[in-house]
Amino acid sequence: PTVIIPKMPGTFSALGMLMASWRQDYAQTIIGVLGRLNDGEVMRIFTELAVAARDQLRRDSIAEASARFEYQADLRYVGQEHAIAISVSDPAQLTVNHAPLKAAFNVEHAQRYGQSALDEVLEIVKIRLVVTAARATNLAESWLAETWVPESPVADQTRDVVFDDPRTPLPSRIVWRPSLPAGARVAGPAVIEEPNSTILLHPGDQALVSDSGHLVISVSSRSWEPQT
Repeated sequence: PTVIIPKMPGTFSALGMLMASWRQDYAQTIIGVLGRLNDGEVMRIFTELAVAARDQLRRDSIAEASARFEYQADLRYVGQEHAIAISVSDPAQLTVNHAPLKAAFNVEHAQRYGQSALDEVLEIVKIRLVVTAARATNLAESWLAETWVPESPVADQTRDVVFDDPRTPLPSRIVWRPSLPAGARVAGPAVIEEPNSTILLHPGDQALVSDSGHLVISVSSRSWEPQT
């Protein structure tokens, strides 16, 4: 019943990328039965993936101490086409101590597909390394929280908008969002326009501009009830 539309929603996915952690994924193919892999081959792959990750951290000027290294193994039952990535805490889990890894795979397989085959043999197809590091700045978060400063007032307009029956469009308020001050309220039916998005308020909806400029919309039950 409540919808929050942030400032500049048409660019919000790009903003999310700026807020997201730094991440690099590495993978190397290795085909074999879990528990029967060569120790030396497994360690070589783990080492090569780690070296590649550390090199990238240095190139991107990220301190290794701030990064999180997570190894994964792409596992499947022998004969299956699709594999599932399972976290690996120790290379030995792929060779001599594979029981915890097999148990984790069976649990994940049951969650995804509703069943698991406890007695089936597992094979590995890839070893992965996912490296993440938190962003060093919070500029995006600061921008989202800063006090909203509206543009100069822009006069509202009115035009007919079709909501349900095209034969009976409703006269609707047309509002320019950048000019709405904090605390402003807009009641539907209305259209809130801005440079990169258009927001539709159905009859009965209520929008409030927050102190930071986000729209908090209380959705009328009529907006989402099935139409007959």
